[in-house]
Amino acid sequence: GAAEITIRFKTPDALFTKALAGDAGIVWNKEQVEKAGRDFGTPGHPDACSGPYELAGWKSGDSLTLRAYDGYWGERPLTEEVVFRWASDSALVNALKTGAADGAYAESPDTAAALRDVKGLSQYYGPSTATLDLIPTDRGGLTDPRLRRALSLSLDRAGIADSGYGGLVQPWATPVGSGSWGYEQQTFAAAQKELDALAPASPDAEDLAEAKKLVEEAGAPTDPVVIGTDSTQGRTVAANAVRAALQRIGVEARIKTVPTAQFEEFYSDPQARADIDVLVGDWYISKSDPMGFYDNGLSDSSNNWVGFEDAAYDRKVHQALSTL
Repeated sequence: GAAEITIRFKTPDALFTKALAGDAGIVWNKEQVEKAGRDFGTPGHPDACSGPYELAGWKSGDSLTLRAYDGYWGERPLTEEVVFRWASDSALVNALKTGAADGAYAESPDTAAALRDVKGLSQYYGPSTATLDLIPTDRGGLTDPRLRRALSLSLDRAGIADSGYGGLVQPWATPVGSGSWGYEQQTFAAAQKELDALAPASPDAEDLAEAKKLVEEAGAPTDPVVIGTDSTQGRTVAANAVRAALQRIGVEARIKTVPTAQFEEFYSDPQARADIDVLVGDWYISKSDPMGFYDNGLSDSSNNWVGFEDAAYDRKVHQALSTL
């Protein structure tokens, strides 16, 4: 019919319907998008959506205001106006404590930890698709997989969880958290349990001995391993834990701390991360399916900074991406 869209595939895509629930499923007003051109989605331009709210104001760096849209085709929303403000972790905590904000999505676990004992504040927690990861780059220190394995064996994940994030995160053996298990949860949980021994929550003497042996085999880097981070509490704790773990096994390391705005550039700009060996990063996926993460390890992925390449891995991931 006139309102029907048909999509045909060259190969099966198990994530497609999940992608439609995210950015891929947004219906835009074509005329507005083309009129704004490259400036679409920036302050000073109208929105191009079809929902119950319209963009009433956008003060760059301060706030964004939505107002109920009179011409909406469905039921009128209960809230006439919504104002979104963004702020640093400490300002967000203060706004909630004083009532200046009606609510917040505390995406940072250390922000949530600071609010946990505040009276009169309702709080809701659940599993997330976000993970706190160490992301190696293609230079120097951790390009050898034996050194990455040694770091994994010597890292105090439980310590990072407690002191960096108020116990609101879990020490974990894989880069995909339980919030990503949208199906087959018992299968994933059983597999995760098998992997726990490979990435200890708190390393013991045996783990450290194995890590030192791997460093001896690979040879310690001649230059210190540079750990990239910003000054937020959780990342600072994680960066110090990484340095301590490396030093325990005979690898020299130093921390490079940059402003948060500059830190965000590490993810997208190879030049920005040209001077670091490993990023204390965080990563999330927009679908509750682990394959939304593991495709980042494909040999042709732009997010595969370290240049990991394995034909068997590529085959397995492509097979999984095509399997419901």
